[in-house]
Amino acid sequence: MNLRSFRGHSSGGLPSDPRLAFDAYMPPEGVRGKAPDALAMDSGSLEAVADMGGWAATVAPVLRDYFEDGLAFLGYPQLAQMAQRAEFRKPCEVIAREATREWIEIRSDKQGADVGENDGAAQRIGEIEKEFERLNVRRVIRTHVLHGLLYGLGHVWIGIKDAALTTQAQSQPLVIGENGMRKGSLERLANIEPIWTTPNSYNANNPLARNFYKPDNWWVLGTMVDSSRLLTTIPYPVSQILVPAFNFGGQSLIQLLRAYVHNYLATRNSTATIVRNFSKLVLKTDMTGNMQTDIGAGMDAQPMPYGDVDMASVQGRAAYMQDVSEGQGTIVVDKEREDASIIATPLSGLDSLQAQSMEAMASIPGIPLEH
Repeated sequence: MNLRSFRGHSSGGLPSDPRLAFDAYMPPEGVRGKAPDALAMDSGSLEAVADMGGWAATVAPVLRDYFEDGLAFLGYPQLAQMAQRAEFRKPCEVIAREATREWIEIRSDKQGADVGENDGAAQRIGEIEKEFERLNVRRVIRTHVLHGLLYGLGHVWIGIKDAALTTQAQSQPLVIGENGMRKGSLERLANIEPIWTTPNSYNANNPLARNFYKPDNWWVLGTMVDSSRLLTTIPYPVSQILVPAFNFGGQSLIQLLRAYVHNYLATRNSTATIVRNFSKLVLKTDMTGNMQTDIGAGMDAQPMPYGDVDMASVQGRAAYMQDVSEGQGTIVVDKEREDASIIATPLSGLDSLQAQSMEAMASIPGIPLEH
């Protein structure tokens, strides 16, 4: 396998600055807005990135393998493009579908012998189920899981009635209780692709803290949103050393599948090429006798590129034989000076090779081939 073909960076190889492996993800212009002074970035995080960059400069062999093996964060635009290929997208969709296929069953611990409590619990369960349908919770969660698998990070935004879509309103923590959200204030749930988001502040000073390397709030295309309003899922977390470079997400299933999908596609294409050309017609002919150039071509005639063999005649004869053989017609040759035979490539074992490459690809998401 040529690992160079799996690089997440340019063909030039390693980045000029090793700190790029650990530097914080840079979102597209417009995602990050202007933060109030009270919510400024934790200075400790910047120091931590600088320290890791200094360490990275001393471990060039490690970084070379890191980038050449395609382990560096590829970026959301490239992941979105890769998601257009069925071999990448299908496993993600299967897992997201299976995660919500049986869905959930709502029960109450008050259901028992008391008829009144049973009726009340049944009514309450019916109201909750109706609310789940109104909010399209099942579809939202399925898309949420799909985003996490495709991009390494999935967000669900909680929309509250009468809450302005501004930093002033959305940056306030969402409190559930008597003094928080009032009943009936939940308006909608929405999936937010991670390309539109990036963390604003997080604790990088004390690993013992509950919010260590966990964003307190996020920028969503210029609007700051408190983390309590943005439910986040990371299916495949990475080390905290790499978290800033992955936009505080994780590895996507697409990126984990990358080398295996490329191997499968190469095997599939090679198999198709062999099948298309499994048999070849061989024409044995007198090239120097039957296909000589005319001696009387003139003194000014240009010499043939292959001595005295007229390649136009050879190619014409070969093209005729190929047309006849493809049409499964009668092959006519000169019995004295020509002979025709067919060389066939054995096709046994090709199915095993392709099946093995498919099994290797299916082993990463853990999906059986007969699924």
